This record gives sequence, C-alpha cells and structure tokens, in this order.
Amino acid sequence: MSDVISYGSSILIAVVIYWTDRLFPKWFGGVYDLAFLIFMVYVMITRGQGNLISMFLVLVIGEAVISGFWLWAREDKKKKQQKELDKMKAKDISRKK
Repeated sequence: MSDVISYGSSILIAVVIYWTDRLFPKWFGGVYDLAFLIFMVYVMITRGQGNLISMFLVLVIGEAVISGFWLWAREDKKKKQQKELDKMKAKDISRKK
C-alpha cells in the first residue's frame, strides 16, 4: 500500500509542477529546482551516513526531471501562444479582405 501512495504522490507532484509551470511566469520553474536542491542538501547533511554518490545521483536525476517538466511546460505554453497568435492573424487577414 505504501508503494501506491508513494507513486500516487509522485505523479501528483509531477502534475502540480507541470501545471504551475504552464500557468505562472517563466522564472517560477526555478522555485521547484531550488526547493529540491535545498531539500537534498538538507538530507545529505542530516542523514549523511549513507552513500554520498547515490545521494548525489538522486540530486542530479531529480533536478533533471524537474527541469524537464519545466521545459516541457514552457514548450507547450509557447505552442499554445503561437496557435492563438496565428488565429488572431487569420482574423485580421480575413477582415482586411
């Protein structure tokens, strides 16, 4: 049951990151990266008995995933804005004729 909860919470976090990155300004994506970095540094300092290489690997992969969601959301937002701009241009052209 705990696996279901951890996978569900991971999916929920990914969805929240994607939608907030899509709705808010560009710089807002850095908030999640910074928060994850601070959290991982805290975990490395407080629970440093484990393998430092594996913790560093989790940090790098986690940052890559979060940044990937940010880039994906930015591209989707850019496509949506371009589509809206194309519609507006088409309306302007049709009005001039």
